[in-house]
Amino acid sequence: MKNSTLNNLISEQIQLNNERVFDVKWQGSRLWVKQAEASSSTIWHRFSGLIAKLTDNPLFKPTVTTDGRTALTGEVQRINWLNNEGASVPQIIASGENWFATADHGITLQKLLKRSELDEQQLQYILQQAAIALANLHRLNAWHGRPALKDILWDGDKITLIDFEENPINHLTPVQCMSRDVFLFMHSVMRFYEVDNPVISAVWNKYCDNAANEISQSAINLAKSMPWLFWLSKLIQPIAGNDVRQTYKALYFFRKIA
Repeated sequence: MKNSTLNNLISEQIQLNNERVFDVKWQGSRLWVKQAEASSSTIWHRFSGLIAKLTDNPLFKPTVTTDGRTALTGEVQRINWLNNEGASVPQIIASGENWFATADHGITLQKLLKRSELDEQQLQYILQQAAIALANLHRLNAWHGRPALKDILWDGDKITLIDFEENPINHLTPVQCMSRDVFLFMHSVMRFYEVDNPVISAVWNKYCDNAANEISQSAINLAKSMPWLFWLSKLIQPIAGNDVRQTYKALYFFRKIA
């Protein structure tokens, strides 16, 4: 990007700011800057890798990139390509060796649902718009990597998908990448709704209406292929954390519609 004044401003702010993502004001607008940061392998990543080996299921392989600069470069390339293809992603306004900046695109859906400032009908509409954005991404034969609600923004008018740092293509086929997207998206929605809530079915149906049938069926098959995880999560979910409870609800939902 060629705006040297903006680049200099961001470079100065980076020297003063240790946060990985922070905002700056530029010409009356708010921009978000993301810096490169090395990711470490956590206990969860090692556990996922072990499960992948034991079950011979590549969908469990950890896909986080520990080289922060490489991950950031890959994210910039993916966002630029998706933006050119018309996907619901931010435009990169400026970038440097270890950072990039985008415009402000609103609040994350996770924060939106936590605040409960909107009624259920409004929230359902927004979640359905997120499902459409994900389906449109998949129609480009592209994928997100980890489309949790904290990585999806709403500005009051449209959805924007952010945080394309995690890319599982080195371990999975394109169809597996997309079906994994669908499962993780529904898994994230399950944090705020019970399985029998009409919102869940409405969001799923909206995705199916806009995506290739191959991907929605692949997501169902993915859930059906893990009966051991379904029964394990069912057994421990009363005493487990949100991730396990959401996993159980997501697997229950997909097995039910199968």
